[in-house]
Amino acid sequence: MNSDLSKVSGRIEETQKLIDSKTQDLRSKQAALEDTERELARVRESNSRLANENAKLKAENDKLVEENETMKAEIEQLESKNEDVGK
Repeated sequence: MNSDLSKVSGRIEETQKLIDSKTQDLRSKQAALEDTERELARVRESNSRLANENAKLKAENDKLVEENETMKAEIEQLESKNEDVGK
């Protein structure tokens, strides 16, 4: 009977060690998941800021392209007038 109790006790100890190991593994994975979720939130926030900045820069670029085209047209008109004056 002592032998049976000893075997059962040994199995209980082995099972407890396995439970402790798995529990530690789960805690480590939970901590890694939480770190990853924080990093994901940070990256999403950064992505949002960059998208907003990109939209502002695109609008500014479009405005400058329009100004550039207007200036080119004005230069062409002035060149045409200068040619007329030179004749």
